[in-house]
Amino acid sequence: MKYRWKKNMAAMMAVGHPEVRYVATAIAADPIDLYNKVRKALEIGGPTFIHTLDPCPKGWGGFDLSTAMK
Repeated sequence: MKYRWKKNMAAMMAVGHPEVRYVATAIAADPIDLYNKVRKALEIGGPTFIHTLDPCPKGWGGFDLSTAMK
């Protein structure tokens, strides 16, 4: 498999799409923070972008949930 560089999607959306009014990143391991960011995006209205970082589904390999917040 060919290696691909990771893209900073939040920065790309903030710079490349001036009509987007709210850009945020969140992680599923912190549900209160995710909830607050979704609520803020809905309150702002218009185009918004939230990039969520989620752990792999169970059975897809060795992912340790205890390291998700590190």
